[in-house]
Amino acid sequence: ATAFTVQAQTVTKTFNAPGSITVDGSGNYSVTLPSVNFAAADFTPGNTIVSDVNVSISWAKTDGSCAAPGVGASFHGETSFRVNGPTGNQVILVQPATYTGNATISTVTTAFNQGSPIVGGATPTSGTFGPNNGNLESIMITGYSITVTAIADTTPPVITCPADLTIECDESTLPANTGTATATDDTDPVPVITFTDLDFPISGNNYLRVRTWTATDSAGNAAMCDQFIT
Repeated sequence: ATAFTVQAQTVTKTFNAPGSITVDGSGNYSVTLPSVNFAAADFTPGNTIVSDVNVSISWAKTDGSCAAPGVGASFHGETSFRVNGPTGNQVILVQPATYTGNATISTVTTAFNQGSPIVGGATPTSGTFGPNNGNLESIMITGYSITVTAIADTTPPVITCPADLTIECDESTLPANTGTATATDDTDPVPVITFTDLDFPISGNNYLRVRTWTATDSAGNAAMCDQFIT
């Protein structure tokens, strides 16, 4: 037999603005850009666990606007970035007052990766930073990208067998009478539970039934346990 291992897979999706988008005179996290969407079909079958998410934003900051930049202070302390994820899941990348300077900057690319040094300082620079739990003067966004890394689910469910028990010969051995196994899984909310029976004669009309329960998740990982019925 040959074993195959599904490798971690990285998918990047990018929004490129047709021109610089000026954000001015608005509150914190107030302008929503077009979204990028990820679906299960973007990843190799088996890569069902998201292990990492990175965000990269290209932007510049000036007094005035993108079309008519001024010569005054750029007020970097007003800059704020946030990612709006699915089902209202929001991650703040840059919160107001993260930067403290006022100098005009040309386009920088700020990447955010969990575990990197926290973003901050007087003047924004290109680089990779950690989000800091992220009223804009004038910020010009030229594009952004989001990178999602997914890995294979290789962890089987956790299965719990019903208790061993002794019943009378005329009692039903169906699970409705003898109990049903339960299971939980990290990624599959409803693992499939099945069972098989194997009988061993003891004496007379008595026998031992070994019921093997199996829980299988959507990735094909399985866990088993035995219940003994006499």
